[in-house]
Amino acid sequence: MTPQFNCSPPAHIQQSHWDEWVIGSAIDPDLTALNLHSLSGTTPHDYLLYSDKLPRRNDGRLAQGILRQYRHLEAGGWWCSGLDPLTGEDSLWGCFKPNAPRSNTDGKPIKYEHPPKTETGIFALRVPLKLQPKISDRSGVVLSDAPFWSQVLANTDIPIVLTEGSKKAGAILGTGYAAIALPGIYNGYRIPKDAEGNKTGSPSLIPQLAAFATPGRKIIFAFDSDTKPKTIRNVNAAINTTAKLLEARGCQCYIASWTKQHKGADDLITAKGEAAWVEAIEQAKPLALWQVSQLKQLTYPVSQEIDPKLRYLPDLEIPPSAKLIALKARKGRGKTRQLARIVERAIAAGRPALILCHRRQLVEELCRRCGINTITEWRSSETGRLLGYGLCVDVRFV
Repeated sequence: MTPQFNCSPPAHIQQSHWDEWVIGSAIDPDLTALNLHSLSGTTPHDYLLYSDKLPRRNDGRLAQGILRQYRHLEAGGWWCSGLDPLTGEDSLWGCFKPNAPRSNTDGKPIKYEHPPKTETGIFALRVPLKLQPKISDRSGVVLSDAPFWSQVLANTDIPIVLTEGSKKAGAILGTGYAAIALPGIYNGYRIPKDAEGNKTGSPSLIPQLAAFATPGRKIIFAFDSDTKPKTIRNVNAAINTTAKLLEARGCQCYIASWTKQHKGADDLITAKGEAAWVEAIEQAKPLALWQVSQLKQLTYPVSQEIDPKLRYLPDLEIPPSAKLIALKARKGRGKTRQLARIVERAIAAGRPALILCHRRQLVEELCRRCGINTITEWRSSETGRLLGYGLCVDVRFV
């Protein structure tokens, strides 16, 4: 069941911000109270615009151009930071979600703001004492009243869930798992570059994440479950690079996944409850197995699923706008018959067909069923290439 929290926000958090965390993302109220702050007026400037690299006037005040760029902050929003695990002190770096976001060059709203001209960090949220027994039960490690993250740093038996975004870390911590959040999927490591932006070295973990990357530590990736092909490629690339750096330090990396119906970990927990999240964590795949499984995944979402109880595939209606069709079914389900029907329709519409196969015998059988020639037959056939032709392709070089 989804957690139900019935309480009012403390004075430093607005009701809408409180509802977003506690109700919208199922984050424990005590954890929310420790890490969330509502800001308004010029106060957000103090939290975000502190870098010495920002342009300033002779008297030290921020340049007018910067103030204009960040004028939208005055409409307010919420701020979340957490602790710096390297020092144990409050983290100066964090993130601000404006009530009235500005837009980027593509016209899309910038949902979260981070301190400009500063190196990004991690979200190691403050953990209330009441959640520590639950984390002890999950990890099998008895925690004391000492600062939570110092205990995690010192004990490699406590697994860490690595996610993206402070709200997701908060939701995961409430389920009893030690969760660290990055501000973005690529922010777990840095690549050295020169002044022109050219790479000058290999990627390395950011210091705050590297502190937890001790031999034997289990780290579970729990990035968003997305449907956009480009986003999926980016997430997979970020996981591969970050996990490679972690495993080089002796960590054991796992990747958790769940239905794409629920994008983030907090969405899954809110919609399906803690049990669904725990199941996703317990079924997380080791890095090597996950990498192999990605080779079998379709890049684009499935547009039509057929009842697996049917002996043969039914006659499929291909949308006129479709440019590339991928058909997946077990052997003997009628895939060849479907292809033959598609070719027949194309020929009837005056469109020749090109049949590509990886085995010569298979291309000959497909051409026979479809009534067109193979590449070795068309020269001596009356129809030639009028209806199209088929040929065998060496897939090793495709």
